[in-house]
Amino acid sequence: MPSPGGGFDSATTTTMLDGIDLTLTSTTATARVDLQVEAPTMPMTVNVGERHLAVSYTLTGSGPNAAWASNSGSVVFESLSPWKVTFNRVEMIPAGGGSSGAFYLDGSAKF
Repeated sequence: MPSPGGGFDSATTTTMLDGIDLTLTSTTATARVDLQVEAPTMPMTVNVGERHLAVSYTLTGSGPNAAWASNSGSVVFESLSPWKVTFNRVEMIPAGGGSSGAFYLDGSAKF
């Protein structure tokens, strides 16, 4: 099983903004990161739990998909097209599918 939170780099991303909610998805061959939030303004820092911010991390493959969900931390929304965000110590805790252990998402990402 790959190390969650380590070396995640994806060229496959999707964004959806429906006027109310923003959904950013990044997918590799074995992992998926989803970020959902009420549409932010730029630049803006959102703490987990504010503006319905939720981050999920899922490992795919054989057997049930291991999943983690955000518990604390914040995300800075820096720009759009592409969406540039920075994860600030977003704690990810087990959320099903045989996941175990907690880890942090830290660093910048583009969607």
